[in-house]
Amino acid sequence: MAVSNRKYDDEYIKIQIKYKDPFDFQLMYQSMWYWCQNEGYEAKNGNSGKGGGFDNFETVYRERHYVGFSELWCNWEMRKKLNKYIMHDMEVRIQILGKAKTEVVIDGKKQKMDTGELVIEIEGKIVFDKKFEEDWKNNLYTKFPFNIIKKIFKIRTIKDTLDYWEDKSFAKHHSLADALKKAIGMKL
Repeated sequence: MAVSNRKYDDEYIKIQIKYKDPFDFQLMYQSMWYWCQNEGYEAKNGNSGKGGGFDNFETVYRERHYVGFSELWCNWEMRKKLNKYIMHDMEVRIQILGKAKTEVVIDGKKQKMDTGELVIEIEGKIVFDKKFEEDWKNNLYTKFPFNIIKKIFKIRTIKDTLDYWEDKSFAKHHSLADALKKAIGMKL
């Protein structure tokens, strides 16, 4: 059996979206929240996203106002438990420079939209559940040689499982990116 040199706790999946045309920020934000709900993600900080609002997922929301425009930064952190020992953590960072309101004619109707330089970064990784690791550390049979057993367990026992979930999480990143692109009116 070949030994993998991958470091699963350190590998991030990253996607970046840049957009400069008019977009509906509120629709994009709502789309992101609905996507999290539909895919079963919860706020990483422990607050359940179900029944709550955007605040459950937001770790940063900062807006700086100037005359005629503003700048906005926000971060969302979410988590989904994939099985009893593996989780998928995801962070979404949104930055809008030169954010301003404008009116755009779409299908003969005026609609209020936002303009500015929009950058969305989606980053995530597969992580081990800390509770699972604590259970292993406290188990009589695995207590003494924990680090050795943990390495063997990661490399040999669940390598295929980690590869499987890593592929699935990569697809989830692209699914969220596609939902956000659709919400802002970007062609897929």
